[in-house]
Amino acid sequence: MIFAKIQFNMNYLLLLKIALLFLYTTSVSYAEKKIKKEQVPTRIITYLEKEYADAKKIEFYIESSQDTTYYEVELVHHQENISLIFLKDGTMYEIEKEIAFDKLPYETQETIEHYLSSTYKSYKITTVQFVNPHLKTEYELNIKAKVGAVHKFYEMYFNEKGELLLSKEVFMKPIPTLF
Repeated sequence: MIFAKIQFNMNYLLLLKIALLFLYTTSVSYAEKKIKKEQVPTRIITYLEKEYADAKKIEFYIESSQDTTYYEVELVHHQENISLIFLKDGTMYEIEKEIAFDKLPYETQETIEHYLSSTYKSYKITTVQFVNPHLKTEYELNIKAKVGAVHKFYEMYFNEKGELLLSKEVFMKPIPTLF
């Protein structure tokens, strides 16, 4: 009798873990979904053919955030990784390009480094992107910083002068496992 209860509980736990894994994977897929070129508005395709005719590795995504739908196009153009974000009607919303931190204007680098070194015991800049939302120059930096005894991850936005516009902590979601 005791063995039957233990076996039932193990089966129940296994089923529960599988259900949680299914819910996790399906909920993540709604945030951003890869789509085919044929599913992208014609206005976006026309823009790409004109401005990025020789681009490589083109991938298309659709993303919904709150009440807005965006189309994202990721591509490589002249050895640059570029992400173009469009509104549902095909209007350009934002351009993002990966760049090296040392390619930022010198004064901008100094201002950002001063902010980071005066705020954190230690830090590492993991990625830098030039971001152009609504024709304004911004830089998005992903930072790993030591806060007290723990390391935290941040996504930070700076203007063209290196002044902090926004900082948000990035939480890494654990991947559910069966055991």
